[in-house]
Amino acid sequence: REYAVGMCLMLATPLYGTRLYEICEEKGYLTQELTPRALSEATTVFGTSLIETADFAPDEIRKLAVDAVRIHERRRLVGYIKNPMASLRRLRRSPTAAVRLLASLMKP
Repeated sequence: REYAVGMCLMLATPLYGTRLYEICEEKGYLTQELTPRALSEATTVFGTSLIETADFAPDEIRKLAVDAVRIHERRRLVGYIKNPMASLRRLRRSPTAAVRLLASLMKP
């Protein structure tokens, strides 16, 4: 909040040839075969995690990410309400961003 920065969450993706891939192979953490489709889905926003450990399951990671983004979006909305003039300037620059924000806040 102090620095007014945004948030970007990324899932660790075990790409071929990386140390993470080697660790996941060694320990049996991969949830599925690394096909082009699986890698494509894993590297998108709110992608499917390809790693499961004793501490984290893919569904848990997804829920944590979704919850974190929701909290962040609500805090941004509060900031917009507290600073209406700056919000109007942002809205003028990017009306589609406002629509996306409102749509995301209406999701259950």
